[in-house]
Amino acid sequence: MRFKSYLKCFCLLTNGKKLLSTASVENQFACICGIRFHSILSVVLGHTMQAYSITARSNEEMEMYITSWIAQIVGNIFFVIDVFFVLSGFLNAYLVSQEYDRSNGNISWINIYVYRFLRLTPANMMILGLQATLFSYTGSGPLWPTFDTDPRCKEYWWMNLLYINNFQSIYDQCLICNWYIAADMQLFILSPLFIIPLIRKPSFGYILVVAFIFLSCFITFALTIQYCLKVFGADMWYYFSHREEFVRWQAEYFDLVYDKPYTRFSSYLVGIALGRYFYRTRVSKGRINKTILFWGWIVATFLMYISFFALYKREESLIETALYNGSKDFLFSCSIAWILFVCLVGEGGFVNRFLSCKLFLPLSRLSYCVYLIHVSVVYRYHFMVKELRDFSVLSLMQMCFLVIIWSYLISFVATLLFEIPVAKLINHLTKLKKEE
Repeated sequence: MRFKSYLKCFCLLTNGKKLLSTASVENQFACICGIRFHSILSVVLGHTMQAYSITARSNEEMEMYITSWIAQIVGNIFFVIDVFFVLSGFLNAYLVSQEYDRSNGNISWINIYVYRFLRLTPANMMILGLQATLFSYTGSGPLWPTFDTDPRCKEYWWMNLLYINNFQSIYDQCLICNWYIAADMQLFILSPLFIIPLIRKPSFGYILVVAFIFLSCFITFALTIQYCLKVFGADMWYYFSHREEFVRWQAEYFDLVYDKPYTRFSSYLVGIALGRYFYRTRVSKGRINKTILFWGWIVATFLMYISFFALYKREESLIETALYNGSKDFLFSCSIAWILFVCLVGEGGFVNRFLSCKLFLPLSRLSYCVYLIHVSVVYRYHFMVKELRDFSVLSLMQMCFLVIIWSYLISFVATLLFEIPVAKLINHLTKLKKEE
């Protein structure tokens, strides 16, 4: 009987129904599914546009595009990765608070760490292995890799397994997008240092959170000054006029700042603070003062505007760049935290109604595999290009559409085969252990 129950974890029909279901989430948290879906969609679009621009020939349409406000948003679209850090911190603090009350403070952090490792690793390593060994056989072209097995994955796969791959150079990382998975795991491991004080001594806990947010912002500020770094991804005009130099200092920024946990602490801690506050106060509908609600939206919109457009069409000095680099992730995370908060307490209006649409629930369940898979899909379209093509918004939209469709189709299969069965198996084993 026990063996049969294990086999049920791998039933494609049952798992498919679970994946496509729109009735298995707390209504209060439905907005998180919408936020997660639109965030991963933005990440896919950002990477697709980045790859497209590399093989696009400059023309009049491109010059009009790269000087527009739309290009400024596209250049800064990688802000959305902070959304995932905020959501991760929020859910971590909220769920730990629940477990703390349920267990009267007797939390087994080792079990929590092991559960998270087992939950994330199988799909991660399976997709990494397929990318490293089979990707080279999926296409051809003048830019197509000549190796059978990705040498970076062959040599450094173990760093992905240990979730320390974000401390490698960008040129040595296997499956580059995995830097986020590693950074999130590292922040998750450190999270008890903040969540427990927030639970036991809230005043001290919030002071600690604020102090480390400031420290995280200062580290980015100091690194920008020390290494004369520029703004990551924003200056589209500079990119198209100085491509080689742009790629060089983008890689430098990535290695020193972008993929490091200590520069991402600010976003994660914003999520932790919100998660603990939301759990502790249990704010109900109609409790936010209308004046506070109005000014909250104004401030959140202003912070988001600063994040995207503070340096738009400006020749910034090094100190201005450092101040911007040091504060932008925190400011953007605060605006996301406000949107999340008002939606959770039922004061989000049409924003909450849109984000809570049931259609986003099954799509959001694919987010993890989409994140792991989409870069390979982007690479395939990029490497198959046989010649430089004239820049065209229409062809860019076509490539984005194809990458999104293929990423979600492949992720649907990967989620059915790897992610859901493993999650159900872990839950089943945990249940049996509790019964014993």
